[in-house]
Amino acid sequence: MDNASVLAGFRQFTPESIRAAMTHCRANVAEADLCCREVLRTCADNPGLLAEEAARHELSCALLYLSYRRDQQAGPDLLRLVSQPEFSQPLTETDWLVRSLHRFFAALLNPNEVTVISDLILNRGLATEVREQALLTYPFLLQENAIEEKLVVEEYRRLLTTAIEGKHQDAPRLWMATAINAAVIGGNQLRLLINKMLDSGLLQDQTTFARRIITSLFQAGSQRFRDIFRKEHRGHLTDVDAETDGLFAPPEEFDAELPERGQPKTRTEPKIGRNDPCPCGSGKKHKKCCGA
Repeated sequence: MDNASVLAGFRQFTPESIRAAMTHCRANVAEADLCCREVLRTCADNPGLLAEEAARHELSCALLYLSYRRDQQAGPDLLRLVSQPEFSQPLTETDWLVRSLHRFFAALLNPNEVTVISDLILNRGLATEVREQALLTYPFLLQENAIEEKLVVEEYRRLLTTAIEGKHQDAPRLWMATAINAAVIGGNQLRLLINKMLDSGLLQDQTTFARRIITSLFQAGSQRFRDIFRKEHRGHLTDVDAETDGLFAPPEEFDAELPERGQPKTRTEPKIGRNDPCPCGSGKKHKKCCGA
């Protein structure tokens, strides 16, 4: 199998064709690295190519391989690609390419340069789903012990300050997740800025819900939401076969809540409705995420 056959396997996009191509890639890493970087570079040069389904398939597989390799040489082209609005135009928030963006960022960006993620979050020209995935990169890297918590706190400070001063009237769900994440990770260091965010009107119809959550965090502590981050954390893309299965698996849907059992419990945090956005910042409804 040569590189042309690898790309053909990616474009054919069946579990069998992808596994065969990935097996070849792992046995010929020098050639495969160059081949998959070129796929990413080509899309970054011309994101309009992604209007073609086969090109999206090829890119998905290339990013899976590059992330498995944690190839930081691919990081600049990944940033260049997702920084263009054309990248997300043919995609939806349920597409694997979108759902996995924060794991691509974590694998391919140099941790010393990860603050460029904040530029993506602040870019109102990008799809909300892309910006939300960028936001998830910070807690992901914290879980991996790849960056220091004080760096993340300062980036949340930057995000909150810029949003408040610029009065960005956009993406209230994104800013709600930012405020909650900042409360969980930054705590009292960011409390004043978080309260300014809540009072700014930026969260629009999410304000009341976010205020309940954040008030609870400061009253009872952030451990519950740190546990949510750990629960949602899937780690780096290290198992290519398992991740190949994920390419074909639809996002999980949960339509029912499990009944509580045992003795009545005193609620220590505000009730989160099944259709409320999940406070972990995933962008999903609570019933389809941590409330499942």
